[in-house]
Parts: sequence; C-alpha cells; structure tokens
Amino acid sequence: MQKGEEVSVIYVQPSEAKRWKTRLTQQGLLHPRVRMHPVPDGRVAIPVLETKEEEFENVERGSCFCPYRSAVLGNPTNPNAIQQILMDFLQAWMKVDPSTLPTGPHHPLELMGDDRTVVIPATMWEPVSLSSYIRRHAPTTNDISNDSLWQRLAALYSSRRVVRRGTIDPNNPVRHSTFEVVWHDGSYDKEGWMTITEQGIRQSLDITKLMFSRGNITEKIRFGQTLVQSGEEVLDLYAGIGYFTLPALVHGRAKHVVACEWNPEAVAALTFNLKDNHVHDRATVYEGDCRHAPWGHQRFDRVSLGLLPSSQGGWKTAVRALKEDCGGWLHVHANVPVEERDVWGNWLSTQLLSYAPASWMVVLHHVQKVKSFAPTVNHYVADVCMGPPEVVAQRTGCLEARPGVAFYRGVIVDGDVPIPSCALSENGVLHQEWMRELEE
Repeated sequence: MQKGEEVSVIYVQPSEAKRWKTRLTQQGLLHPRVRMHPVPDGRVAIPVLETKEEEFENVERGSCFCPYRSAVLGNPTNPNAIQQILMDFLQAWMKVDPSTLPTGPHHPLELMGDDRTVVIPATMWEPVSLSSYIRRHAPTTNDISNDSLWQRLAALYSSRRVVRRGTIDPNNPVRHSTFEVVWHDGSYDKEGWMTITEQGIRQSLDITKLMFSRGNITEKIRFGQTLVQSGEEVLDLYAGIGYFTLPALVHGRAKHVVACEWNPEAVAALTFNLKDNHVHDRATVYEGDCRHAPWGHQRFDRVSLGLLPSSQGGWKTAVRALKEDCGGWLHVHANVPVEERDVWGNWLSTQLLSYAPASWMVVLHHVQKVKSFAPTVNHYVADVCMGPPEVVAQRTGCLEARPGVAFYRGVIVDGDVPIPSCALSENGVLHQEWMRELEE
C-alpha cells in the first residue's frame, strides 16, 4: 500500500498547481515530506505546513492523505551514487578511470510497485556495452557475472528486484511489454509479477508481458469516485488489467461491470485482480474483440472506451450497447493535438450521433485532460451523454431537448464538420488496419 500521511493541504486546479508549488517553495510553506496528490473532484491537493489562514486567501484549505516524497522513502537523488556502484563493481578486475565509465542515468531511477522495484532506462549499463568495456580494460578477465552489480544497485534503493525499461509499439494491437528483469533476489514466484496499489485498489500484472499505465491515475479516480454511480451497469470495452473496471466496482459500487479484453495475458491479470479486490462476483470478463459484442442483448448505463491513441474502432459498438429506453454515458479516450481539441469534439459528437437512433440526442458534456502525451498532443476524455432528448437534457442541464442533433460547448454542431488529424484514416496519423477492420 502507498505510504504517506494525513497533512494540511490547499486545493487548486491542475493548471494552477505548478504556480502554487513555486510560490509555496519560495515562502518555505511547502510540506517537506509528502508530495502533491490528485483528488476525486479533479483538483490537486498541495501539502502545506501549518500556518495562518491569511497565507492562503481565496483558496480552499483542508486535510487529506498525501504520499511520501521519493527522498523520504529512501530514493537517492544523486546520480553520482549510482555511478559509484558501477565503479566499485569494476574495480574488482581493473583500475577504473571515472571519465571512461559507461553512461549512467542523469536523473534518479524510478521505483515501481509495492515492492519498490528499481526500473532502469533501456540503455543504462546495457550488457553488450558493459562486456565490451570490461574486455577493453581488462582483456584477461572472463565470465564476469553482473549479478553483484545489480544486487548493489537494488540495495541502494532497499529493493529486491531490478528491471530494465522497454518500449511499447503503439501500432501493436496487443501492446506487449518489453521490460526485462535483470536481477531479483529469488523471492518471486514469477519474476515479472508486480502489484501496484493505488487508492486502495491492488493492480497486479507481469511487467515483462504487459504495460502499466501510470499517467491516468487522476482519470481512474474521477471515473470511480465521481462518474460511476452506485447500482449502474457498466461496460469496459478495453479493460486491460482493470484500470477502469476496478475503480467502477470498488469505488463506484457499480451493480455489475462487463469487461472486454483480447490480450490473454491481460485477461489473466484482470481475472486475478477482480478476485484479489473481492469484486469478482459483480464482474463478467469476455476475452476477445469487443466489437463482436459478446455480451449479447445486455445493455448498459455507462461505457468506458479507454484505448489509446484512439478508441474510434469501438464507437459504434459502444453506442449500440447503451440502454435503449434511456441511453447513457460514453467516456471516449483519445490522443488529440491540443490545437484540434474543439475540432475533435465537434467531429466526435457528429460521429456518435450517426450511430444513434434517429430519436436520440447527443451532448458532449465535458472534455477532461488526463495528461500530456507529447509537447503538442494531450490525452483527453470526452464525457458524452446520449439518449432520448428529455433524459439527456435532464442529465446534462442542456437547455434544449431536440432529437437528431448533437451539442458541444452548448451549441448545436453542424453535420458538416472538419475531420481532425487524429481520426483513423488510411493516409492519416492513425492508420491501424486492425482498428478499422469492423468499421463497416
């Protein structure tokens, strides 16, 4: 479980967090042991030292749990300490010139999982380069094991495992991980198995086979603690290991969640996680392509489409999975160029409307930024309400209730809208054939 403590905080919008952190640091009011933490309503809690109320005029104060800073947990922040480990390791066979050492990390290494696994960059102390270095400087040395090197590095972080970071191919529909376990102390039944606890939810996976998405924690909190309502029936079209399925069940107290996933490794982890969090009796897992609608005639209050870079291939399936009498909500994820956010919103609204019954109305109620994916591209989630006009208007506060129209930013969207560059296209930025196979 994540370590931290209950402290005094101020609540600010994410866009203001950096400015407030800088100001508090300059004033000596930023809490030294714990770090900023997202809260369910979308704001950020910044930990502060006890001080006079007037220090924080026009901002809400309170208290909440905040996780410890890496330094408090024993995460060394000086890369020189890491290079010293390499030097100590090599000095057993040669006289070492520090200026010739293989390049180490420029920043503190990442600690991942409840067991504090050390994650190193893909190119750090790469085996072939390290062996080549040893042969050049100690040509008579043979059969050197690197285990003691990794063991020393792990000890620096009070860890039992070291993992080399890999890459994820976004064009691969299964998105296999290429992380590699380079050393562990022998205490793991499965050397790549890791548990990561967030907001009281245990998420386990084999990191050598599956990716773990760390950047969407605020969205998982929002989905489970704000959006999903008790008693709802929820469909998760791209469940993975349970990123949104688990919050819907644990925090949202959904009546039932149908989770679809076509990666067998992710299905195994998802099934384990449902049992580990004691919510398996309220979930059904389908392995395979969600676009074939394996749930049959069952219909849902809410559908999560948490696939990046685009979930476009599942939009038609999602719309048709909503309850026929009252419609429901879609939460559509995508990587979108920042300057095209509104173009995407307008286009998404009209696309979803084209899949809906003629008597329905569509309201794109809110666009939530999850994280920056690249300097000019953000990961967004669109909260879209669809269904009979009177029901949609009541749920969203829309002032008009008209069938056959789509609203975005309170305005009816013209049917002839520009197509954003992030739309699936044979010649576009996103051209995955696997995602377009069942579009027709």
